[in-house]
Amino acid sequence: KQWYQRRVRGVTEAMRRLVSPVLVDNTNLQFWEMRPYCFEAAMLGYRCYFLEPPTEWKFKINQLFRRQQHGLTKAKIVAQLERYERNPTVQKVIGPVLWEKVMRRNGAF
Repeated sequence: KQWYQRRVRGVTEAMRRLVSPVLVDNTNLQFWEMRPYCFEAAMLGYRCYFLEPPTEWKFKINQLFRRQQHGLTKAKIVAQLERYERNPTVQKVIGPVLWEKVMRRNGAF
């Protein structure tokens, strides 16, 4: 958890310094894990892109297990796939309340 908080803080500081581009290469499986990055980016006028590997095996447990280099068990990979929220968008990730705040900040309302 401390690593995650440090990462969010570092990314946020980079965006506030207007670094471009800012890449977040984390295993963010659920929208709440992506939320701090997306919200700050949206508030500061950055565009967010959610990228997945363009492989046909990205959801195939046996191939993921064979190819990974982190020593994860198959059970852990299965658990991660079950937690994974697909098709993120900024609006879905930050939710309606924060989305409205972004829109007000950026003059859309």
